[in-house]
Amino acid sequence: MRSIDEIKTQIEQLKRDHPSEPPAPFVPIPLSLHIRERVAPFKKIAVKYASLLMNSGELQPIDVGKLAGYREYGELLHRSLGTGSMAIGTGVLGIISSMDRVNEAIENERELDADDIASRIYTFIQIMNVSLDDTYDYSAQNWRDIMTEHHAEYKRLTSDDAFNAELDKVREEYKREVGE
Repeated sequence: MRSIDEIKTQIEQLKRDHPSEPPAPFVPIPLSLHIRERVAPFKKIAVKYASLLMNSGELQPIDVGKLAGYREYGELLHRSLGTGSMAIGTGVLGIISSMDRVNEAIENERELDADDIASRIYTFIQIMNVSLDDTYDYSAQNWRDIMTEHHAEYKRLTSDDAFNAELDKVREEYKREVGE
């Protein structure tokens, strides 16, 4: 029979593994805008891969390990306080998830329609292309002050050192949020 401590530990682990609510967005808009700039080249990779699937009509393996940085950026953008950035994160994660499905199908010798996957990838590319700004609450009396602060922070983050320091902070927050 298990002890009370073992049961409590298991309950805490289950709570971490299966949160009742998704974590609230927390990545600041100025940092999100810089991450969006860094994830932009991924779109070309996705278009080329979807074209390859469409033109060949066959599943093509892809080394998603080489896309780990884009996956991380997608996860962070998905947790952005900005609506546009969140949409881009959703697109990135959807594309990489589709690539993962292809690799799993190839590895497990399972049937998967290459045209269907290419179509899904193109849909996620369109989500990345949606021109949503990371908006502000214009009904708030201080929205101009907030925009001014964000602009100043965006400029500060153009320094690689400042960007990397802020990125490290949100990485730690992300780990806490998802229980890593």
